[in-house]
Amino acid sequence: MPKSIRSLALVLLCLSSVYILRAQQTSSVIISVTDPNGNIVVGAATILSGENSAKRDALSSELGVISFRGIPAGKYTFNIKVDGFKEFTSQPIELRQGESKRLDIILELASIESNVDVSQSDAVDPTSSGGSRDLKKEEIETLPNDPEELKRVLQAIAGPTLTGDEMQITVNGIPGATLPNKENIKLIRINRNVFSSQYEYSYGGGIEIYTDSDIKKFRGSIGFSFSDSRLNATNPFIGRRVPFQSKGISFSFSAPLRKNLSISGYSSFNDSVSNAAITAVALDQNFQPVDIRDSFESGRRSSYSDFYINWDPNKKNKFVGNLSINYDNGINLGSGFSLASRANDAQTSGFAFAFTETYIITPEFVNTTRFSSRIDKNRSKGVSSASALNVSEAFLGGGSQTDQETTNSRFEIYNDTTKKLGRLNIGFGGAVRGYRIKEISRSNFGGTYTFSGRTAPVLDANFQPVLDPAGNVVTEQITSLESYRRTLVLRNLGLSATQIRSLGGGAEQFTISGGQPEISVDQVDYSFYQQNNFGLSETTGISFGLRYENQSNISSRTNFAPRFGFTWAPKAKVKQRPETTLPRITLGYGIFYNRFGIGQTMSELQANSPDRSFYFVTDAGILDQFPDVPTVAALQQTATLRSLRSIDDELEAPFQNIINLNVAKNLWSGMSVNVGFTRVNSSRSILTRNINAPLASPVGAPLVYPLGNSRNTYEIRSAGKSRSDRVFISVNLPPIKVFGKPGNIGLWYNYGKINSDVVQGSGSTFDPYDFSREWGRSPADGVHAVFGYFQFSLPKSFYLRGDYNIRTGSRFNIITGRDTNRDGIYAERPAFATDPLKPGVIDTPYGLLDPNPAPGAALIPRNLARGSGGAEVNMYLSKSFGFAKNKANKNQPTRSLNFGVWVNNVFNKNNKGNPVGNMSSPNFLRVVSGSNFDGEFRQSSPRRMQFSTSFSF
Repeated sequence: MPKSIRSLALVLLCLSSVYILRAQQTSSVIISVTDPNGNIVVGAATILSGENSAKRDALSSELGVISFRGIPAGKYTFNIKVDGFKEFTSQPIELRQGESKRLDIILELASIESNVDVSQSDAVDPTSSGGSRDLKKEEIETLPNDPEELKRVLQAIAGPTLTGDEMQITVNGIPGATLPNKENIKLIRINRNVFSSQYEYSYGGGIEIYTDSDIKKFRGSIGFSFSDSRLNATNPFIGRRVPFQSKGISFSFSAPLRKNLSISGYSSFNDSVSNAAITAVALDQNFQPVDIRDSFESGRRSSYSDFYINWDPNKKNKFVGNLSINYDNGINLGSGFSLASRANDAQTSGFAFAFTETYIITPEFVNTTRFSSRIDKNRSKGVSSASALNVSEAFLGGGSQTDQETTNSRFEIYNDTTKKLGRLNIGFGGAVRGYRIKEISRSNFGGTYTFSGRTAPVLDANFQPVLDPAGNVVTEQITSLESYRRTLVLRNLGLSATQIRSLGGGAEQFTISGGQPEISVDQVDYSFYQQNNFGLSETTGISFGLRYENQSNISSRTNFAPRFGFTWAPKAKVKQRPETTLPRITLGYGIFYNRFGIGQTMSELQANSPDRSFYFVTDAGILDQFPDVPTVAALQQTATLRSLRSIDDELEAPFQNIINLNVAKNLWSGMSVNVGFTRVNSSRSILTRNINAPLASPVGAPLVYPLGNSRNTYEIRSAGKSRSDRVFISVNLPPIKVFGKPGNIGLWYNYGKINSDVVQGSGSTFDPYDFSREWGRSPADGVHAVFGYFQFSLPKSFYLRGDYNIRTGSRFNIITGRDTNRDGIYAERPAFATDPLKPGVIDTPYGLLDPNPAPGAALIPRNLARGSGGAEVNMYLSKSFGFAKNKANKNQPTRSLNFGVWVNNVFNKNNKGNPVGNMSSPNFLRVVSGSNFDGEFRQSSPRRMQFSTSFSF
């Protein structure tokens, strides 16, 4: 072989060896791209990014295949984009030297978002009060499955509104809709766009839930829950466990019907047997007071079903429909001061339909139309229809007399349009709502006698008045129960009604209703708004808008509500540490109206209709017929005048002036804090006054009535006002790792100074028209509250979730429990005693109190007293077993079995409610029930456990 040929062969051998060696040292990735139906996707633009910032791109071939060959070993991610499909970004993959890896990717079809957001400026949101956030899919997966628990947890995550109320929830833009199946929730947004004129209430958009229309295959779950009193703690107010057992089953599903059309649903059924706890003071067979700490069996069966239709007919339209059906049947219900004879059966049923249609004219021009309708029927029937007995805050006896059926109907039509013009975002829209209440009621047709405390003679063992050395009758302050006891005992001794009343017995008042039981009322309200958001720069934005509202049933035509907002959100410098950045500052002001409720109009019709009658009797001649009950027909033959109720001709819709300053600051390690201050001035608040109560006059003087007769006439007025200053702090703690798993903790603090004069009756013991001393502290004044939530992923697919609530005590009012100014409202307050030896003076933690103050005496302030604080921690621990997990795509398991235990009030803290503030009650300053945490989250109760299991497929 010639030397030249040998040399060429040697060179070729060396080059091939180098090529083979290099090929063995490089790697390759082959990606197959298909749609959800298994069809190949051609022309998918793919970018492969390495950890050394190197990038390579390619398009999928006619076979739907993308190849990246001859790439160095290392970690890579790839991104796939193609029209009509959702963008796909992979998790990091690691390629070893010489490795060839094949991946099969299924792209998700693109869908239209019903919450297309064109209301925000490019830089900032000047309408937000701070703290807005979105919960993504991975966070939603950790939330409870039960819709009621889900609602409670979401409200814990969201925190309170500017006015201290809980956040409201909408589903696909529909307010009041029941929560959908968690598996079908795509996004949860906590929307605090408070100062946008688009929103009616001071919580802005509230908690907005959006369902997923892009369902590719049938999925579902079935669950079972169980709870039993043997697992619960003792009820501290009756000294033993209250028998209880609950069983529930639930079903959920979601399925595609055809392309871009899907359906999902959730149904639950619950059956519980419980006992209603009684905490009362009554009389035994010897007419001696006895504490009743007992319970009687009750039961409840409930069910509800929700169905959602999601349809994307094209790229410009989205349709979401919802159908909800619920039913609840309670048997032998009651609690508190009510004895077993007061129990009642109650049934409720509801049917709701709603739809939302979103039309994306252009990405910057969107129109949304919403219609919702709901019908609720409520039926309550007492176990006994006998006359009722109310011994003020001692016990409620006799019949419950709650034979009533009410049908509530409601509809709403809403339209909203948003348009983006550069940095200016404009929006306009309006809504019309209609209400109808139809009621068939025989409530209190049997009549109710009420006994209250009073000043009465001290009686000896023979029930004769005790005299002092000067021969004067010695008096004392007796309770409502003692007044009732004397009535029974003295009547058995044969005394006349006049004698019984002179010795401290006799009923204080009698009420009865009668006539035509059926009545109905309608109401319509409407609103319009126009909103503008403008980004002045990348760091500064302003907003301004105007809202107008009006309604039927009252004449209030000037309900204009301007809204303004300003936000400054400075940018951080490159590589600047978060703790050294400037804070985000938001300032907002707005007027918010409250609608005059249809229930107020209904109460006027109930009292004033010619076919109805309501009597409020304080005439001793009629009261002394006790226990016999005078009929409405008999009262109509006497000089007794029926009571009336009216709406002030000058009544206007209540409104609030709200100003808020919020400062948000990023700190270290992902921690952030929001500090807010809110002042709310409320005007024209609704209250009821007796405008024909007798004028203040000397003791023994003839009564003088302003209207010339003794008829009780209650007028609904818009005359109340209040002011609150609230400080609100929220802290988003940095993600916490427990056993290497992520966890989150949310923390809120709230404090408010709140004053108002929104009272129904005068606190003066002599003058029913003296409201000069009614401006005072509200029950929530001065309450410090800390609350929040926590959630942790634990090893072995365990998950821990919970919420907590810690607060100081709220205020409560102390009243005499007597209607001495004769306005029919028990609101009179005692005075600070100046003579410790005066009969009836009571020593309390708040000083010596005189329930029989002399004219001109210094009355105690309204809501003088404060109850005890409370603390509650609720926890949920679950364990999940996953099956059929796709390890190649690292998707979640397609089937899973879940076990969970929920514990309410983990540490069994006895959270006491406020003591009884009625000085005429035998329970005065005693605590007889648990706290309701001022209405937030749930009624506090002894530790309670519930077990659940579910299977998802």
